[in-house]
Amino acid sequence: MLAGIEHTLAALRRLRKAYWQSHGSSRLGGAWRTIDARQPIPEAPRLIWDAVGTADRLPLHVRARGEFEYVGRKLLGDGFTSVPVREMRGALLRAFGNGRIDLGLNFLAAAGSTGQTTEVLALSSEPTPFERVVGVPLKSYVGASFTYNFGRRETGRTR
Repeated sequence: MLAGIEHTLAALRRLRKAYWQSHGSSRLGGAWRTIDARQPIPEAPRLIWDAVGTADRLPLHVRARGEFEYVGRKLLGDGFTSVPVREMRGALLRAFGNGRIDLGLNFLAAAGSTGQTTEVLALSSEPTPFERVVGVPLKSYVGASFTYNFGRRETGRTR
């Protein structure tokens, strides 16, 4: 068992760099990582990078969060390559009633598919099955949230 774990850890060697910068109530950061292409796992070699930003003191007491993530192509085997995945997420949040109520707006803008692999399939219009890339397409959305915090509000004072 231990030899299997050591082999897995050795196979998942990767290079990762990250950068974070804070300024007042805002924070900006980014990271990229690349997984070793020499490993025996055919799905693993790829590039992943993301950028994240937050701002806690916008006009009208609004807080904002944003993220962009890119997952590069990966080998699927038998000469197939996956489609890269791009995601942009964001959120705006505003507190009311001394922090008891939070209203939020969230979104995801995505392109690509998750869980990409190869399957041998025959569609109804095809006479014989053949191998093709399949995956679950990512869907973009916009949503709203309402949160009410029950209980006593902590003021930070001691009695």
